[in-house]
Amino acid sequence: MARVVLLLLALRLAACATTRGGGPRSPTCDELPAGTSRLVKSGETVIVGEVHGTREIPAIVGAMACAAAGRGLAVRVGLEILREEQRSIDAFVASSGSAQARALLLRGAFWQGASDGRTSEAMVDLLEVLRALGRQGADVRVIAIDEDAADRERAMATTLAAVRGANPQAWTIALTGRVHASRRDFDGQRSMAWHLARRVAVVAVAVEPAGGEAWTCFAAPPEGCGPMVVAGSGSGVSARLEQGDPPPGFDAVLYVGTVTASPPAVEPPMRSR
Repeated sequence: MARVVLLLLALRLAACATTRGGGPRSPTCDELPAGTSRLVKSGETVIVGEVHGTREIPAIVGAMACAAAGRGLAVRVGLEILREEQRSIDAFVASSGSAQARALLLRGAFWQGASDGRTSEAMVDLLEVLRALGRQGADVRVIAIDEDAADRERAMATTLAAVRGANPQAWTIALTGRVHASRRDFDGQRSMAWHLARRVAVVAVAVEPAGGEAWTCFAAPPEGCGPMVVAGSGSGVSARLEQGDPPPGFDAVLYVGTVTASPPAVEPPMRSR
C-alpha cells in the first residue's frame, strides 16, 4: 500500500511540469475517464483506435497505465512507433528523464522524420509518464509495434501477441490509428486487431472526439502537416467510455470531448525550394 501511495504522489508532482506547448506534462491517476476503470484488469488486452496528433488521447492512455500500476499490475504499452526505435525507448524508460535522455530518444530517425501525430509532444509525455511509473517500482514495458513489412498489420499483431504471450497476466494496451484497431475486414484488408483477435481476447475501443484540432498530415511532410479541424462526431464534454452500440469492429467507444493539437516533439526542418 505504501508503494502505491508513493507512486500516486510522484505522478501528481510530475503533473506540475509543462511541455513546450504549455500543456500538462503528465496526467494523474485520478484523471481516469469514467468507465475506463473496467478495462484495467489483469490479463486484459485493450486496443485504442485514436486520431493521431492530439494532447488528450495519449494522456488518457497514461492515466489508465497509472491506474493499472497502482493496482499492482504489470503494464505493457504498445505504440505505433517503428521497431527500430525500441532500443532508444528502452533506454529512455530506464533513464532519469533528464534533458540529455530526452534528446537521445528524439535523435532517432522516426522522431526526426515523421510529422503525422505519432511523434507528437503528447506521445513523448506519455513515455515520460511510463518512465516515471517504472522509476517508482512499477513493472512497465513500452513496445514499439510498427514495422515496415509486406504485411504491416499482421506484423504488428505478431509483435503484440508475443508480448501478451510472454506475460499473460499483464495489463496490455496498444495505442494505434483507428483502422489498425478495428476488427473489421476492410474489403479483404485485415487489420492488426483482426489478426490479434484470432490469437488472444481483445477489447477494441474507438475514440470519438467532440471536435477540436489534431496535428495531422494532408500532404507531404513537413509542409503538408499541421493542426487540422477534427469533425465533432463525439458527444459531451468530459471523457468517458461507453460500451453500448459501438461502431462495427469495436467493443466500446471512448468519448474524449474537444481535442487540441499536439505538434511534433522535434520541429521538422523545412524542405529547400
